Amino acid sequence: MMKIKKRSLTMAAYFWIYAAIFTFLLGYLKWYIGIPGALVVGFALFVVWKKEHPEKVFLIHKSAWITACIVIPVWMILSGQGGFFSQLMDWGGRNAILRDMVERPWPVYYSDGSALTYYIGHFLVPAAAGKLLGLTGAKIVLLLYSCVGVFITWLFLVKVTRADTCKKQLFVLLVFIFFGSLENLRVIMTNFAEGFFRAIDPEYTKGYFMIGFTSNAKSMSGVFNQIIFAFLAIALYMEDDEKLENIFVLGVPMLIFSPFPLMAFLPMVLAGVIRQVIKNKNQLGTVAKKICSIQNILIFVVLAPVLLLYLWGNISDEKPQEMAFHMLHYGWKNIWIYVVFVLCEFIPYSVLLWTKYKKDVYFWVANLTLLILPLFQMGLYNDLCTRASSVGMFVLMIYIICFLFEERKDKIFKRCKTALACLLIFAMTASVDLYFDIAKKHLSLRQNRSMNREKLIFGILWRESAV
Repeated sequence: MMKIKKRSLTMAAYFWIYAAIFTFLLGYLKWYIGIPGALVVGFALFVVWKKEHPEKVFLIHKSAWITACIVIPVWMILSGQGGFFSQLMDWGGRNAILRDMVERPWPVYYSDGSALTYYIGHFLVPAAAGKLLGLTGAKIVLLLYSCVGVFITWLFLVKVTRADTCKKQLFVLLVFIFFGSLENLRVIMTNFAEGFFRAIDPEYTKGYFMIGFTSNAKSMSGVFNQIIFAFLAIALYMEDDEKLENIFVLGVPMLIFSPFPLMAFLPMVLAGVIRQVIKNKNQLGTVAKKICSIQNILIFVVLAPVLLLYLWGNISDEKPQEMAFHMLHYGWKNIWIYVVFVLCEFIPYSVLLWTKYKKDVYFWVANLTLLILPLFQMGLYNDLCTRASSVGMFVLMIYIICFLFEERKDKIFKRCKTALACLLIFAMTASVDLYFDIAKKHLSLRQNRSMNREKLIFGILWRESAV
């Protein structure tokens, strides 16, 4: 067994986050703004460290630790990190951003006068390393940086779910990797419903709406730059949601890491604050004092305006209608698409979790955000729905693990537990299929390269023999 100090783990999480923030302050800003800003942020983190309880510990089994140290890098490599394995389509943009940040001076400007205003948080540390190590070195550092963030998140998940045995800790890792919505069920039911409507109305035409919830595996394979920080932030917050004195320290960096998940994270925090206000209605001053801590004020006053100003060009720029924020108009003919979507994607989880979490505020917020998000679109591929939904789904994942770990003798609870385990296995098959497809693509690309190499060698030899 290994003793993990809660203080050390919390500070490791904040150092992982703020390594990127310090890089941004010192690399993107004028020195007379960046250096004072970095000093202020550093002082805020020092206050966080001083306030953390130094004696709280929890236990990790060595076998689980070693397994995670092997499995997480493999997971990241299979997801495309480092460029060692086949990458999904989304990686085209990620690779271009990293390349430009390595090869161009900071801040990154282009020949037409435009600037790179993007949520670059996850790329800052690897790109800074790439200034010395080159693009290949930056990709390797990106892989290592991602592995550390995911590993810290797993440790927080172990603590939040109270996984106290080696098997439970490994189970947390397994679910973390493969968890997702019930998208296979949604596909089946959507096809069935579409066939039904066409049977009763041969002229029926199904509308097309860009909605979807993304599994952990698919998120890691496409939008790791947003999702790793989002998962870490949720796990860190839920581990001790009453620690409001650090809420801005945790939340503000999401602007440059995970802006879409931030939109779903804010309602969670607001609900937590309201719950504490109700719980401590005779001590409202205590709650206000927590929120107005010195570290929160410093981060909010110094860091938040800088990050907002950097992103302002992206936020304020006029966008085409299909990319701008707007409500999806299903109409009475296609409203069934929304109904089938929410009923299949996550409602079965929530129905089974109801017996344990019906009075939990975060359970309600997670479900409400998952119900609301498919009603709106923002971004060409609706990043608002696909990315922001990761917050609610991650919360449900934590509750599912906790539910399965609980031991109760009543029959209803046991039946719910069995049904939840079956749903979880069914949902995880989609992620297994994803990695099989990635592996097939990788093998196919290797075979094509091998065949092209053989053709090239044969061509050279044939020309030489002809001469």
